[in-house]
Amino acid sequence: MNDRLTSGTVITSIAVLAVATGVLHGQQITRELFPNTTDRGRAAVEFEDDDLHVVAAYYYSQRHHDSRWLLIEVGVTADRAMRIDREDIYLLTPDGRRVELPTQRVWSQDHQRVRPLIQNARVTRHGIGSYFQLVNSRNFQFFVLPFDGISYDFFDANDFHIGWGDLFFASPTGAWGEGTHSLIFEIAEKGALAVLPIDLD
Repeated sequence: MNDRLTSGTVITSIAVLAVATGVLHGQQITRELFPNTTDRGRAAVEFEDDDLHVVAAYYYSQRHHDSRWLLIEVGVTADRAMRIDREDIYLLTPDGRRVELPTQRVWSQDHQRVRPLIQNARVTRHGIGSYFQLVNSRNFQFFVLPFDGISYDFFDANDFHIGWGDLFFASPTGAWGEGTHSLIFEIAEKGALAVLPIDLD
């Protein structure tokens, strides 16, 4: 499966095809561009192949994205042991722009917007653990509020426990537009790739 990733060619193709689809058809990007995915609700999607099992939920941010931050809850397992770094996860906008996960420092410095987002999203939290057959889980803690613990820049994924946590992305323009974005897990060292559609209304 290692031959599936070659110098970002796959990801570039996804971005180009996504942009072309949106421009030419003027409609939501078809699910044909997202193999191995299954919609699990209005704002929940599951990806599963021979390498990765990823569930993403974004019920609050789907309809409340007119500000800087986007919140996506995720759960991850892997068929074999692999390290997933913060840099392995990113978002592609409908126009093909790549948005990296911010550092803990950048995220925490914007606490005036982060805290209300977390508070408002509590009522729409989704039970992503129910999509996995495992009972053991660990919060990978890429982001923590002051006095809530230590943040980390990677976590170990395997088939013994669920790695779960919140992902936050900052809009390059200050707000997130409507359309289908692509949440991407790209662990090149292991030849693992997961691409999930994130639909913003």
